[in-house]
Amino acid sequence: MNKLPSPPQSCQTGSLNWLKEHAQLMLFKGLLISMRQQKIANRLSILTFHKLPAAPDPLLPRELLASDFVQMLAQLKVTRKVLPLEDALQRLRQGRLPEGAVVLTFDDGYGDWHQHITPSLLRHDLHATFFITTGILDGQALWHERLIECIRRMPADGLTAPCPWTGAAHTHTATREEHLHLALKHAKTLTLRQREEMLSALEHELGGTTPGDFREADVRQLSNQGFGIGAHTQQHPILLHCSPHEAREEIARSKHTLEHITRAPVPFFAYPNGKPGGDFDSTHVEMVKHCGFKAAFTTSAGTVDRSSDWFQLPRLGPWKASATGFELQLIRNLFHVERRV
Repeated sequence: MNKLPSPPQSCQTGSLNWLKEHAQLMLFKGLLISMRQQKIANRLSILTFHKLPAAPDPLLPRELLASDFVQMLAQLKVTRKVLPLEDALQRLRQGRLPEGAVVLTFDDGYGDWHQHITPSLLRHDLHATFFITTGILDGQALWHERLIECIRRMPADGLTAPCPWTGAAHTHTATREEHLHLALKHAKTLTLRQREEMLSALEHELGGTTPGDFREADVRQLSNQGFGIGAHTQQHPILLHCSPHEAREEIARSKHTLEHITRAPVPFFAYPNGKPGGDFDSTHVEMVKHCGFKAAFTTSAGTVDRSSDWFQLPRLGPWKASATGFELQLIRNLFHVERRV
C-alpha cells in the first residue's frame, strides 16, 4: 500500500497542520472530479470585498488585509478569468462565458482602496466594480466605522450610561472585541433614526466624531481609471428596518448622486448587508427595478447562471485562507445553493 509522503523537516513540529493541508488537497481533487462529472459550465462567481487595511486591527482579527487581497489577486490571475461585471453578465446571457469566470466587487467606500487595492488591480490589468455608500461623501465615516472607533475609545471603567447593546454598564467580563460584535449586531436591528441617536450619544460621551476618508473625488478617480461604479444606498441601512419611503429614497438617491458625480449611468445596485429575507425582501427588489437598475447583488454565497434572478445575484465574501484554502472556497461556492426572497 502506498504511504503518505513524510512531512518536510521544517514541519516536524507541526505535522497536524501538514496533515490538514494534505486533507484539503485531497478534498480539492475530489471536488474537481465532481465538477467535471456534473459538467458545471456557464457559471459566474462574483466576489465581494470591503475594507482591506494595510495593518491588522486588534478589534477585527479576522479581517482580510490588503496583503491577503494581493495574494488572492495573483492567484486569480493564474487560475481564473477575471472579467468586468457588465461584460461577464452579457457573456452569461449569450451563453459564452469562459470557464472559471470571476468578477471582483467592493462595497462601501474607503480611502485606502487607492493606496493598496486599485494599484494592484491596475498592475494586473484587472477590472472591479465599486458599490458606493453615498452618505459618506460629505466627510462622515460609515456608521460601522464610527461604532468601531467608539468601542476603541471606551474607558476601562465603562460608560456613564448603560451600553445600548447589553443594557448594562461596561465591565471587564467582555473584551472590546466581544463588545464590538454585540454592538454591531444590535445596530443592525435599529431604524436609521435609532442608529444615529445611539452613535451620536456614544460619540458625545466618548469625545469626538470619526471623519471619513472617501469623497466625491475618490469616486471620480475610480471612474476615470476605468473601474465600474455601483450604488449601495446613502446611509447603508438595513432596508427591512426602513419605512417604504426611506427605502425608496436610499436606493434612488444613491443612484442619482453617483450618476451626477461620474456623468455616466450607474446600472448596478448592492443591497446593504445583503442577506435575502434578513436584510431586504421582495418589496425592495421591486424598488430597485423601478429605480432603473439593470441588476442587483446580495451577499448570499453561490454562483450566477442563466436561471438566476438578475435582481438577487449572489456574491461570495472570501475569508483568510492559504492558497489551497482560497481555491477550496471558490470550488465549494460552485455547489452552494443561493438564497432568494
